[in-house]
Amino acid sequence: MQSVLYFADTQETFSPKLRPENEHYRLIAENPVAGARFFHFMVAMFIKHVLGVNQDHPGLFGKTAAYYATVEQQGD
Repeated sequence: MQSVLYFADTQETFSPKLRPENEHYRLIAENPVAGARFFHFMVAMFIKHVLGVNQDHPGLFGKTAAYYATVEQQGD
């Protein structure tokens, strides 16, 4: 949760503050783009490090020939 706050806050450097849980939700709710950017970052890191796409090493499951993903909104 603290990592997504980096994208929601206005700070330029990553120096997470311990915040009350209700403030976590308020910051993210006020900046939904932050949640989308964090999701994109996590998916990109999964593709890079777990699948090994465009890397000098094979992925966790071997050499990745292709991958496919879909995104579906899960809001209330």
